Amino acid sequence: MKQVEKYPYRIIHPAMVVLVSTIDSKKIPNACTVAWSMPVSVNPPLVAIALQKRHKSTKNIEETEEFVINVPGKELLETARVCGSVSGWEVNKFEKYNITSEPSKVVNAPRISGALAYLECKLRARYEGGDHYIMVGEIKFAEANEKYFSDMWNEDAELIFHFGGDVYGKTVKY
Repeated sequence: MKQVEKYPYRIIHPAMVVLVSTIDSKKIPNACTVAWSMPVSVNPPLVAIALQKRHKSTKNIEETEEFVINVPGKELLETARVCGSVSGWEVNKFEKYNITSEPSKVVNAPRISGALAYLECKLRARYEGGDHYIMVGEIKFAEANEKYFSDMWNEDAELIFHFGGDVYGKTVKY
């Protein structure tokens, strides 16, 4: 065994990648790549995401109190790469990278077309988490592609996992 001093959180990676889409008060959309997400309650249905305090998506959620967790398959890998490497403060990622959006069912933040599933959330709480905020959202609407999801993901889904840095991959069921 060796002590891990640099990036010790990567010991618990890979983590499934989600794309968090938001909208600001001027109706400009943004998307960011997030590997730190998790369910936190069944009743009510709550999920948490960890976002850097300085991110545009963080500001958007603070303004509008809503967001969408989009679950990408491998077809959206390049979208996940660019949304995780470019700042929403500098560019409109939807325009620059031709990200197609579609209206959400319940919230104003857009969905990212082609995702395998969507969790439309209203902000329930925000907690300090070092250089991140932990944003807890109440799921107001959930939808998944029945080809890949019934009560869990099947092997055809080819979900994206983040291993660290710019390394993405997939996992397999045993």
